[in-house]
Amino acid sequence: MLYTIIGEGFRFASEVFAFFVLLFFGLYLYSRRVKAADVNTWVGIVGLFCFAASGFWLTELRTPHLKPDHLTNLRTPPAYYTGVVSDFVVQKPGYQRTIVEVDKVLVNGEWQAASGQVQVTVPHDTPEDYTFTYGDKLFIKGAPQPVAPPLNPGQFNYREYLQLKGIYHRQNLQAHQFRHIGNGPPNLLLYASISVRRFFEETIREKVTARREQSIATALLLGVKDDLDNAVRDAYAATGTMHVLAVSGMHVGLVFGVFLLLLKKVIMRKSQRLLLALLVLVLLWGYGFMTGLSPSVLRAVLMFSLVLLAQVLSRRHNIYNTLAATAFALLCFDPYMLFDVGFQLSFLAVIGIAALHPAIYSLLDINNRFADGVWELFSIAVAAQLITLPLGIYYFHQFPVYFWLANIVVVPASTLALYFGMAGLVLSWIPYLSDLLFYLHYGFLWGMNEFNQLLMNLPGSLINGLDISALQSWLLYGVLALLVLFLVQKQLRYLVMATAIVGVLSVQQIMETIAQQNQKNWRSIVCGAAAPWVL
Repeated sequence: MLYTIIGEGFRFASEVFAFFVLLFFGLYLYSRRVKAADVNTWVGIVGLFCFAASGFWLTELRTPHLKPDHLTNLRTPPAYYTGVVSDFVVQKPGYQRTIVEVDKVLVNGEWQAASGQVQVTVPHDTPEDYTFTYGDKLFIKGAPQPVAPPLNPGQFNYREYLQLKGIYHRQNLQAHQFRHIGNGPPNLLLYASISVRRFFEETIREKVTARREQSIATALLLGVKDDLDNAVRDAYAATGTMHVLAVSGMHVGLVFGVFLLLLKKVIMRKSQRLLLALLVLVLLWGYGFMTGLSPSVLRAVLMFSLVLLAQVLSRRHNIYNTLAATAFALLCFDPYMLFDVGFQLSFLAVIGIAALHPAIYSLLDINNRFADGVWELFSIAVAAQLITLPLGIYYFHQFPVYFWLANIVVVPASTLALYFGMAGLVLSWIPYLSDLLFYLHYGFLWGMNEFNQLLMNLPGSLINGLDISALQSWLLYGVLALLVLFLVQKQLRYLVMATAIVGVLSVQQIMETIAQQNQKNWRSIVCGAAAPWVL
């Protein structure tokens, strides 16, 4: 974050990091000698500066276009270039899309080393399902073009979205513009994972023949959302259940929970706990391997692995510390992941469930087991939705009104569909049993889809056109935090402060409405004055 604020003009990140590290060790050695409290305080402060400086330096190292041989630094566009397919191949009805990692370019008749990622798109007019596969080495004609900026001020900035992923160029290819020259996967583990996922994808297509349920099955079980049509996406977005179509923390948590439920009886001695932990870790990472080692799955698998290790080592674990350790490890690998919407929403949802769910669940004391289970699902859905509400409005400008009702039905249905589908994939070699499991899997998917369609068609199911600024989203989080404090501590001052912030938001909204109305009036005056000249 600090790197994006200061900018790329600062070129002393490594020197600043080295300075704070040396200062930290100097103060630490001095504190060991004098044993003064104020010196220890300064040691802690300088330690925080070390973390900040290391993050700044890592971000600079992970910024692709700062490399001298990057495509953006070429003075002359290349006539040809070579590279390797370094990402999943996205399948769409009319085209295929993937990322090519460039290694060489032909400039002015000479080949030279180069770096950079190019998003390439080809028409889906080949007899094969996949024109490319991960690890394919390509010889490509033509120069990749920089990603164009948005045409309108309020339009989604796709260029910024790609640049945060390290992609600065795009190219639309025809069949005569590229040639396969070999295969050399940059990561053999990822290559094997993608191959396994593709095998399971074919299995799902054989077992689930209905087009709508087939696309949702591949999204739910494997995270492959290529075949989802807009009608399905709109239905799940309108009901606030889009999260069940993305393999993420919820899915990994469900797999993690069922493994612990089945195996908890063997937890007796320390050696058995260690054996259980090893088995669950293998199963967790095996599930991540099945889904192609996608970033969202790896985030969740890493988090639950840390939770499991804390339990096995018999140490008191704090979910917030676990989340912080997971986020720190991921951001060390890719600092720009901080700006990924999925990264932000997934961590926020877990924080909301951990912080808000107990308070919401404790509001009612229900003796009936079934009703209590429904209330718990409801409280979990409300907690996750509340904590992500301001950020969701900021990014997507909409609010699903019936999210609370949809999640009560869709989350249990998707859970059962996940369990039956996973069992069907693992046991796909047993003919009749796998057919039965996939039949049950299809049934839950069909019911889930029909219920979502029903909710989407209800009046006022989705509020659109919500446009807030980053500051307003922070103010909304302030209102949420103050209301929670009011409910927990029962102190009126928190309610008064929340009301004051709501008043500030209302004034801002009124001023924006007046400004927009004045702008419309000014346009009508200008157009009216120009009309006679046009005639």
